[in-house]
Amino acid sequence: MSTVHLISRRDFLRATGLSGSALVLGVNTSWGHSLVHGLAGATEFQPNVFVSIDETGVRFVVARMELGQGGRTACLMMLAEELEVNIEDVEFVQGVADPKYGNQHTAGSTTVRTQWLPLRTAGAAAREMLVTAAADTWGVPETECHCEGGFVIHRSSDRSLAYGELATKASTLPVPGSPNLKSRDEFDIIGKPRRMVDVPDITTGKAVFGYDVDVPGMLYASLERSPRVRGSIKSYDADAARAVAGVVDVVELEPNATGLTNNSIAVVAENSWAAMQGRRALNAEWDPGPLASENSDEYASRLEEIASQEGRVIRQEGDFDAALAAADRVIESTYTGPYIVHAPMEPPCATVHVEGDRCQVWTSVQAPQWARREVAGVLGIPAANVTVNPTLVGGAFGRKSKPDYCVEAAALSKKLGRPVKVAFTREDDIRHGFYRAQNCQKLTGTIDADGQVSGWRGRTVFPTIGWDFNPNRLGPTPNETGQGFTNLPYRIPNLRLEAGSIASSVRVGWLRSVCNTYHSFASNCFMDELAHATGRDPVEFHLEMLGDPRILEFSDED
Repeated sequence: MSTVHLISRRDFLRATGLSGSALVLGVNTSWGHSLVHGLAGATEFQPNVFVSIDETGVRFVVARMELGQGGRTACLMMLAEELEVNIEDVEFVQGVADPKYGNQHTAGSTTVRTQWLPLRTAGAAAREMLVTAAADTWGVPETECHCEGGFVIHRSSDRSLAYGELATKASTLPVPGSPNLKSRDEFDIIGKPRRMVDVPDITTGKAVFGYDVDVPGMLYASLERSPRVRGSIKSYDADAARAVAGVVDVVELEPNATGLTNNSIAVVAENSWAAMQGRRALNAEWDPGPLASENSDEYASRLEEIASQEGRVIRQEGDFDAALAAADRVIESTYTGPYIVHAPMEPPCATVHVEGDRCQVWTSVQAPQWARREVAGVLGIPAANVTVNPTLVGGAFGRKSKPDYCVEAAALSKKLGRPVKVAFTREDDIRHGFYRAQNCQKLTGTIDADGQVSGWRGRTVFPTIGWDFNPNRLGPTPNETGQGFTNLPYRIPNLRLEAGSIASSVRVGWLRSVCNTYHSFASNCFMDELAHATGRDPVEFHLEMLGDPRILEFSDED
């Protein structure tokens, strides 16, 4: 009789000798409720949603996700700079999904730029209130006090009070609306090299990623999903799957209302191995549905055909047709790109526990508030009843903005009445992603009798990301064409940029830098072709065509 032993992935690595000794220290196999809950106390000073101070120290709620690029560290640096506290003395906790933190969607390299003022302002406001509390305690002017290293110091008497000692009094003061922010030359933390605050836990095995979550009573689900969008189930062998030791149930799932998920068959078991073996025993057959005809080669031909026709004009300067008619030479090139999968180190994973009209979610996700809304939708409960606890994200690149795996886990937990973990295998990740769009660009350049570039026509065709949510919208959005296409920076007297429309039976989504990956690639390669055609050094040619710094002013008619 075979026996299944439940061990964590890190325990497996340790047992098989696949990891160094430093990685097995302090293994953490559980993930409790977010530390954000329960911070409030009678003596706590919490001037805003990001920072709280009591006699035990300073706590900082990080609202953005950590994707491995140091975003949490950067946020902590911005707050600590204005609060005048040592980073090592700040306890930071990951914020749950909540609109009170503003936009939590961690994508597009926006963390520092969007948190720059909010976090600095939060730190500065707390600092000013602490100074006011200290000055009142001593009966001295506020101008004679300053903050340093978690203390308010009175310069002339050299007296000092720790922030924790001032928390109660500071909590009674009004929050300043426009606190004074430090100037750049006053920065002590921002701009200085610093090790990521997550590195110690990551290297000692204490860090919790989505795959590490372990909730008491948890079941594991492995899903056989429709290989085609809108495909449907023809047949499967549920009895064979249930015959696998450890399998608890076989459950059919329908697509959710917003189209994030497809038809699928979930094999739910007491351990991940049984779930995967049960899934293999299903022998599922699928009806491909109405979107079964697309293949990459035919789709590439359709893209090129559309790119050869006139499209919707989205930027125009001068008269390209006149430049084309008068051209001494015409250079034309077509650039194509395939669908690309994200393949992050950690495939998508979510653990969900539904209890009545309440729900807890533990997941590695980029857009926790989006996950919250989608989970609430599939459960039919208010979003306020869903708590999304983000873990560290083991790679994302845009894939984990789409919370389909959270929705699947929620639907299963509701049906089974127990916590359920849905973890994609690498094969699942490749087959059921939201891919960077297959694309085509046709670029035409005109060269006049003097060997100068006189005109440029660009045509871009690709399925818009928005098609996933609105099949009636086929054309690229201004945001998408604004990524390396309509914001073409080169000085060309006669310019026309056009966009073509095409649908897709493959789900598309954001991949790191999104449309820039194909727009900027094509435009800069084509500039090299024009440089070659005019006998110019490519670097000198690019610089000349860029010209002096300027602001591009144009409007997309959409």
